[in-house]
Amino acid sequence: MTKYKTVNYMGNTLYTDKFVQLGGFVYMISLFGTPDMVKAATSAILNKQEVMVDGEPFTRMNDVHYAVLQKKVGQGIVHSILFQKDTMAIENISKVAVLVNPSPEKFYDILDYKYPTPMLPSMAEELYDHFVINSPTRRDLRTYGYDLAVEIELPSQENLEEKVLEIVESETFFVK
Repeated sequence: MTKYKTVNYMGNTLYTDKFVQLGGFVYMISLFGTPDMVKAATSAILNKQEVMVDGEPFTRMNDVHYAVLQKKVGQGIVHSILFQKDTMAIENISKVAVLVNPSPEKFYDILDYKYPTPMLPSMAEELYDHFVINSPTRRDLRTYGYDLAVEIELPSQENLEEKVLEIVESETFFVK
């Protein structure tokens, strides 16, 4: 497997080593190239223009806020990460979350940050199984450079409380 895919914008080439997408919509993309090209490709995506990644169009989603992190990595080369902060930055997540390389611990951290419901880290696996693995709203996203990424709707306060009480009342919770 190659480590990079080519990104073309207006006849110029830059590279990506990681991305998360659904259809032509970008959740996250990592870009490498000259400062001007990375800035141009990032601006194009943010302005709802398409960039081509190995022949496939990528653009931004409507009504979603993005963030860009960039740093110089070598002589005339920058690395930029464009991501949806509404779904990927824990402090900005409201109803929908994207978990990259999801795990019970990552999901628990989101729940613990977002909800006042008292929970214990030992509940992480059961909460993850119920609200991520078995969620009817779960969407598996296309990735490159990651094993898996999923989009899920966060539970309501009431649903989370019901599940936490169910876990506490179960015999298996106290056996651990």
